[in-house]
Amino acid sequence: MFFTKSVQWKDIKYTDLVIDVREPHEYHVYNHKGSKNIPLSQISKYKTDKKVFVTCQSGMRSRIAVGILKKNGVDAVNIKGGMMKYYTR
Repeated sequence: MFFTKSVQWKDIKYTDLVIDVREPHEYHVYNHKGSKNIPLSQISKYKTDKKVFVTCQSGMRSRIAVGILKKNGVDAVNIKGGMMKYYTR
């Protein structure tokens, strides 16, 4: 398993690509503006040559997603604490 590097929300730039791996019903309640919703169950199909930052509700699913993405050759970084930290920052 890959070591999962994590960053905090303050490290995310407006231009960064943020992938949210929560389910659509969770994502639509609240999300990071500009993020892309790809549920964890579908993340293995995602391909890009760009660096992505991955979030979920608490940081658990996003760590799993980062491992899957890295295994598939995607430069992915976990956002520590997920959306719970986004709204408490």
